[in-house]
Amino acid sequence: MKAEDWIRQKLEQGHYFLTLHAQAELIEDNFSHEDLVAGLRTGKLIEDYPEARRGACCLINGVAMDRRPIHIVCTRGGDTLVVITVYEPTPPKWTSPEERGRHQ
Repeated sequence: MKAEDWIRQKLEQGHYFLTLHAQAELIEDNFSHEDLVAGLRTGKLIEDYPEARRGACCLINGVAMDRRPIHIVCTRGGDTLVVITVYEPTPPKWTSPEERGRHQ
């Protein structure tokens, strides 16, 4: 099963949770819980980090309710989707929602 399909399945089953960091970032970037859900439903995996220091995770690029791009970093916690962080991709780190900027 593709990562995006697994993520959508866990979302629909209600088998997901947000870290405290993800909750804080939602607020900081003026995203709602509905924006997060929309982003996961529309999301495409754009980066996979199987060897990440804190464990395998991936970056999903989706679209929030107000049509803003939303990036969601998530991982598996057993049979549960764990949302690690959420942010709006903006310059200079991102030139577009799919392409990193030159200066990171």
